[in-house]
Amino acid sequence: MAYVVTDACTKDFVCVEECSTAAIAPTQGDAKAGTVSQVFINPDECIDCGNCADLCPSNAIFPADELPADKAQFAEKNKACCNQSVRAYSAIASSDTKVIHLTPLGAQPAGVRWFTRAFVFLENAG
Repeated sequence: MAYVVTDACTKDFVCVEECSTAAIAPTQGDAKAGTVSQVFINPDECIDCGNCADLCPSNAIFPADELPADKAQFAEKNKACCNQSVRAYSAIASSDTKVIHLTPLGAQPAGVRWFTRAFVFLENAG
């Protein structure tokens, strides 16, 4: 069961900064942050710890199986947003460290983020 951010989100980025798996996006410094009305949780990366929901001052985050009926569409919205952002990244993986390196396409090195779980398809970089 993943957690889901709903339209009550105020984009204070507290949950983003505290997420141990970087499952919540965009980050405050991400260019996409100014183009969306809320942050989103990638259900494939969420480890269901609940820290984000505990920290959210606007009570915008719910376990997926506890979403109020009038907020049900946000489960799909979170998943769709995360899938779109994944397609906008290039990826390099290292089999010896089991770490994936995601870089926003066209971004400067400051835009690099590290994740410990892969959620994109990879091509052998040679």
